[in-house]
Amino acid sequence: MFLRAARRLLHSSSVSRNARPTSTDLTAKVMAAANSGHFAEALQGAARMKAAQIPPDMSTYNALMSLAGHHASWLFSWAIFDDILKFGLQPSPTTFAHLVDAQRDRPSVNLWSALDEMALAGVKPNVPIYSAIINCMVAQGNVEMALRVVVSMRRQGIIPEISTAQDVVILAAETGYSRLAIELATYFEDMAIRQLEGNAWISCLFSSARNLYVDGVLACWAKVINDLNVLPDEGVCLAVLNTAARHGFPDLASEVLRVLQLSDIDWQEYHFAALIEAFCRNNQIKEAFATLHIMRSNGITPIDNTTTYIYESIKHDVDKLDIAWSLIDELHASGDGVTTDALKVIIKASVFLGDLQRAIGVYKAFSDYGCEPDLETFRLLLQGCIAAHHRQLGDHLLSEMKQFKIKPDEGIYENMILLCLTQDVFEDAFFYLEEMKAAGYVPARKTYEALAGKCSSINDPRVDMILQEMREYEMATNIVFHPGSVSSLERTELLNQKGVTIWLTGLSASGKSTIACALEQHLLHLHKFTYRLDGDNVRFGLNKDLGFDERSRNENIRRIGEVAKLFTDAGCITITAFISPYRTDRDLARDLHNQASLPFIEVFVDAPLQVVEARDPKGLYKKARAGEIKEFTGVSAPYEAPSSPEIHIKTDQVELTEAVRMITAYLDRHGYIPS
Repeated sequence: MFLRAARRLLHSSSVSRNARPTSTDLTAKVMAAANSGHFAEALQGAARMKAAQIPPDMSTYNALMSLAGHHASWLFSWAIFDDILKFGLQPSPTTFAHLVDAQRDRPSVNLWSALDEMALAGVKPNVPIYSAIINCMVAQGNVEMALRVVVSMRRQGIIPEISTAQDVVILAAETGYSRLAIELATYFEDMAIRQLEGNAWISCLFSSARNLYVDGVLACWAKVINDLNVLPDEGVCLAVLNTAARHGFPDLASEVLRVLQLSDIDWQEYHFAALIEAFCRNNQIKEAFATLHIMRSNGITPIDNTTTYIYESIKHDVDKLDIAWSLIDELHASGDGVTTDALKVIIKASVFLGDLQRAIGVYKAFSDYGCEPDLETFRLLLQGCIAAHHRQLGDHLLSEMKQFKIKPDEGIYENMILLCLTQDVFEDAFFYLEEMKAAGYVPARKTYEALAGKCSSINDPRVDMILQEMREYEMATNIVFHPGSVSSLERTELLNQKGVTIWLTGLSASGKSTIACALEQHLLHLHKFTYRLDGDNVRFGLNKDLGFDERSRNENIRRIGEVAKLFTDAGCITITAFISPYRTDRDLARDLHNQASLPFIEVFVDAPLQVVEARDPKGLYKKARAGEIKEFTGVSAPYEAPSSPEIHIKTDQVELTEAVRMITAYLDRHGYIPS
């Protein structure tokens, strides 16, 4: 039916014949319309030629066919081809090149039909025809068939067009054939006069990095940076950093940091975390310690994960721990600077090895290095006291913590309670429990269980009081969380991924949902189990009873945090896209995950207010400014930006693909989506 309609338009004679144009005039008009890309106008011109009984010649038909090919209009291409045969004209190689090109968005059967017609006409493939065939294969994502055509061309000594070569290279790279993509790129450049464009080599670079193919990364990085003078986006840089970290290539990681700086991309904690991992895997612990000082010097605060690889490198061996401490002394003596973060690693490893004496020795030496202990320092030391059942030392540390004017947090109180429970007389455990509640903290279930267990073991009647408090905090023993029979390790092995919550936060119209949708699509194409929770969608069902006042918003985020936690516990990569304007609510969601030992990644989708107001796809900012919407975040209600998100994306500066790459690279580097 569609083919008949196309032919009717082409063969239409319902055109005014009053002007009686000449053959030259009509042909010129058709050619001009075709060259200008005006498809409908060109077809109407051909119809006028028919009405004037002026048959188009092959140059006119080829012009029409080129338009059909350009627009992938397969119906019109076959109608034009039938018309050529009807008038007894001989299709040229150019005709078939355009005919094949027009089939690129159709099933393979259309391509083979075009090739059959070409064989019947006795036309042999030339460069444009081969290029059109390859374009069809690329459009279908058929790497194998595209390569077969390339091999066939090579045997005949035919060099592909540079644009076609690039398409094949990019297809191979995007489908994970990193080594093949690089070999193809090298072959095409060796055979052709022109070089491939930067995007082809960047695709090879990103593909190699995604596959942790370090030789490919090194080769492509040199090509992109040194030969082409192209600066990759941050997503590609993060993937390269990940590869450098996994293979222990600190020089490559340092080079990536240099390129990020050249691109005016602010250094972040996760950039340096990769460099530290690379140093550790290359047995350069001293340089890893020095990197912590560089971070502090650039206003970047290390987090627990930053020093993980230093800790993992030294925690199993006393000799390595001794060497690490001596390296810190060397750094201090050379004036390179020692940070509290470095000393905490030594304390943490000492506690792990059961060497509380060494841990206290490091703590007492803080002032020698010009450092001061922080909350985490005391938390680690108290853990050592718990393991050693050293109550007196714990009390002394708590006293010194107060001298440093460090306020105890939930973790400190819990450690003091657990420390008291290591003693035969544990009255002070209840004292710290009350202090904890007075400070505004709700004791964790595990804290109450430890207290109840201790009391129960000696038939202490206070166990009833503990159970009563648990009921008051909705921890009643008749409501029991039932863990499944499938362990998280089994889920990880089965799914080839780790469950994780990716929490996107930012102003309305900052790009959260757009990034979340693109990320979900990308991860699904990587065959990863993922699901997206979006602010608007959740309010249709789960939270349809909530409004938009502060209390309702808080409850909205709490429920979403609970749902995300369940999804993540099931091994799903859970993507949430919510404004979540208040820091306390986001921290609550993070705490829910931390208590369940589930990973939580906060992504700050950042865009200036004037930018999001200019976007305003739903017209919400306009209504808020007019007073039609009350308590609108960014206008009449506050947005509290994250202080230290795992990922910071400035959507007024980066493209969508780069944003997705940044998140994917972070997931890859931290082992959530093993290659």
